[in-house]
Amino acid sequence: MNISLVAAMSVDGKIAERVDQSSLDWTSVEDTQFFVEKTKEAGVVVMGRKTFATIGKGLKDRRVIVMTKDPSVGAMIEGVEYTSESPADLIKRLTLEGVENLVLGGGASVYGQFLDAGLVNEVFLTIEPFLFGNGVSLGEKFARVNLELVETRKLNARSILLHYRVQRSFMKPVAERTIDTQYHQLLKKILEEGVDVKPIQGEGSRMILGAQMHFDLANGFPMITERDLSGKFMVGALGEHFAFLHGARTQDELKAFGCAWWKKWVTKERCDIFGLPEGDLGPGSYGPAWAAFPTAEGEPFNQIEHVVKQIKERPNLRTHIISPWIPQYTIQHSGIPPRKVVVAPCHGYLHILVFPETKQLSVHHFQRSGDIPVGVVFNIIQYAAFTMMIAQATGYTPKELVYTISDAHIYESQFDHVKQLLEREPRTFPTMYMDSTVTDLLDFRPEHFTVADYTPHEAMVIPTPV
Repeated sequence: MNISLVAAMSVDGKIAERVDQSSLDWTSVEDTQFFVEKTKEAGVVVMGRKTFATIGKGLKDRRVIVMTKDPSVGAMIEGVEYTSESPADLIKRLTLEGVENLVLGGGASVYGQFLDAGLVNEVFLTIEPFLFGNGVSLGEKFARVNLELVETRKLNARSILLHYRVQRSFMKPVAERTIDTQYHQLLKKILEEGVDVKPIQGEGSRMILGAQMHFDLANGFPMITERDLSGKFMVGALGEHFAFLHGARTQDELKAFGCAWWKKWVTKERCDIFGLPEGDLGPGSYGPAWAAFPTAEGEPFNQIEHVVKQIKERPNLRTHIISPWIPQYTIQHSGIPPRKVVVAPCHGYLHILVFPETKQLSVHHFQRSGDIPVGVVFNIIQYAAFTMMIAQATGYTPKELVYTISDAHIYESQFDHVKQLLEREPRTFPTMYMDSTVTDLLDFRPEHFTVADYTPHEAMVIPTPV
């Protein structure tokens, strides 16, 4: 059943100056016309006793259901019925009766009960040109509801109509989630049990081989809470991922998608080593590998597009695999020309597992090399988002992100920062809302993602060698 909340509101968020005030006293003619059209279209209107008292009669061609604690006191009016049922019980009964659409017509108590029960699908708000100062708020005692804007319509020279869709999450309510300590434990294990090595960056590091984390996405979006990764950090991580999905290989292309942190890796000095122009990651980087993989036939192969098509046509296959590794551009020794990439791809090896029987989708991500305090936390955001995106684009519900790292390491300059992180207790993972109207994997952008229920410790800047 589709349940629409329809309300008129002052600019300062009040649906009336007092509880016994009729909306006809202050709303526009156009708003009244919209209410009549919307309720006739639905056929069923639910409202509270006090709201009905401001009308005092049935509504032509509509079934009116008045919610009240004592249905027996309601006046017998044609087309009007009274109920003391809870919102959930009322909807269950109406569904059995074959009702498909319903409008909530007020007031604050009814709005609040239905919002709190998670039963509202869309919201229509007419904003009228008044500031009431004091008055009745939209709803009473309901938890936060995330909305996505569908349409803005100008009703007249002074009033606008906002149409929102309620965002749903496949994730469990925050109170039912368990605190995930896998990342915390991985940091601890590397510090305490890792092997000290000297990689090509010149700075020593401590590493373990073959770390793995399993993130049940119903338990929240795996954005670590030991430090704050919201705002520009999350936007940068998502922007980088979207850029690579589109085949980006230059700093300018990455920047256009909202990622600015590659600059120090693509300086003229570094690019000269590999025979590349300044700002160029190279044909062996993530974007070209994913979107333009070289073939013997000469025609570049777009792995992203073809895997999506394969999932849609043959979901049961175990070959939904994407690789960032172009061997002839990444392997290096004295017998061959310099490699054609400034940073050999560290992450982005993907195996997508589809379960048509349950309509769920999981991703197993493999990372050859992972800077655990810095790079990996952003990569987890990227591939958790990717799991949600490809699930939505192919008609499935995201289930799990399995995250495997071959060389999981912490650099020496990061040791003190990691010790501080370990002093901070992990907290519940946040909720990630994603715009449900985006159905093409390549159409996603950072603004299509909204993080909620995120309560991290304070931000921390951690160095990483170039």
